Amino acid sequence: MASRDRDRRLRRVIRWLTALAIVVGFLTTMIYASGAHLAIRYANPEFGAWWDTHQFAIMEASASALGLLIAMRCASRLVENADTRRRAKVLSLLISAVIAIPLSHAVASIARLGWDGDSARIRDFLQAVADYGVGNILDKLVIGVVYFLKSVAFAALAGLALYAIVVVILVGIEKSDIVPEQHEAPLP
Repeated sequence: MASRDRDRRLRRVIRWLTALAIVVGFLTTMIYASGAHLAIRYANPEFGAWWDTHQFAIMEASASALGLLIAMRCASRLVENADTRRRAKVLSLLISAVIAIPLSHAVASIARLGWDGDSARIRDFLQAVADYGVGNILDKLVIGVVYFLKSVAFAALAGLALYAIVVVILVGIEKSDIVPEQHEAPLP
């Protein structure tokens, strides 16, 4: 019964962290892409300056955290043993907390690749359909959302690899604990 409670608490923590990463990522992406940081700067200049400096890093970190959490939640469904699954989640969560910021820099660099090819065509289409001002805002929103989703996807790949490594280590440790007793064979 105690292990079920621990599993429930762990699932709840991971669910809340995932929801937090989604909300923070959505808000920072929308504020960054729409230019709403100017309103924050007018309302509170000190906080607005801090926000303007850090909003992109917050968006990258939340995308990386979201990708790692999604990978952990998906990969944990493939582990049959409940104790191994719980240990792997806890260890992966701790390692993810340590590597989230360095991973966000690497993922951000990878996510920037390949967007410039047709971005002018997309911007022109949005400006033609909506209007010049609205089209520019929509173009920035599309670029921000695609960038965020690409960052989440690349971080999820890293998270799947991390979870696989953790499970292999844990299964190896569990198997080494079950070494059968060795008896010396009698000499003939």
